[in-house]
Amino acid sequence: MSHALEISMIIINKIFTYFSLLSRNLIYDGRSNMQAWGLIVLLISKTAGHSPEIPEMEQDKSAGVLHKQRALAEVTEMIRTSSLVHQGMVNLQNLDGAGNDLSADSEMIFGNKLALLGGDYLLGNACLQLAGLRNQELIGLISSAVRDLAESNFIGDRDEQNNAIPSDPSLRVNHEKLQSIDHLENTTSIDMSQIMGYPEREWTFRHTLSSGSLLGKSCQGTLKLAGQSEELQKHGYSFGKHLA
Repeated sequence: MSHALEISMIIINKIFTYFSLLSRNLIYDGRSNMQAWGLIVLLISKTAGHSPEIPEMEQDKSAGVLHKQRALAEVTEMIRTSSLVHQGMVNLQNLDGAGNDLSADSEMIFGNKLALLGGDYLLGNACLQLAGLRNQELIGLISSAVRDLAESNFIGDRDEQNNAIPSDPSLRVNHEKLQSIDHLENTTSIDMSQIMGYPEREWTFRHTLSSGSLLGKSCQGTLKLAGQSEELQKHGYSFGKHLA
């Protein structure tokens, strides 16, 4: 057991070491098809600039961004990677077969444990680094993006491997006017009867929560750190959300 634990920690350390190199340099080796979300956040930061009231000690003049903006870019990449690692878990038995002996799938179980541990490790470090920015509004903003990421897994029907599938069209309720689902802060409740049964709206809503929210709010957050106006922050959110 101790040998297995030692192997697990070695793998987790290698994952985090490799990820740290990627996030700090924001360079990909060409074999990964994962979006460089951190790079997008930095490009938004550099393009928009920052308020002249920002102290020089907080600026990274060689890169044209703030130190906190670079840290936020790393946090964004870390949260996104943790989500992808968690999605690598495999459902070994459906509800009908719950409780059956899984001793023959010990390697798969071990892989699931690594995926769970690795994702949690990255997410925990992201939260720690986010707290280090000491900006309560930004922490609330990115925390809501993590919430959206979790809630996206409970929208609509799922198959045995937890992959999203369209809902039954019979759930569709006729409305005179469909409610817009394009909300900035996600503080307005959504009437799910206007979502379920409409495949296009389900897809849009699910992907807004699972990816658009994180990139959009990261772009919004980096503009907030730069002291930009509320209007520009809204445009940053919209850009990131639709790009994702």
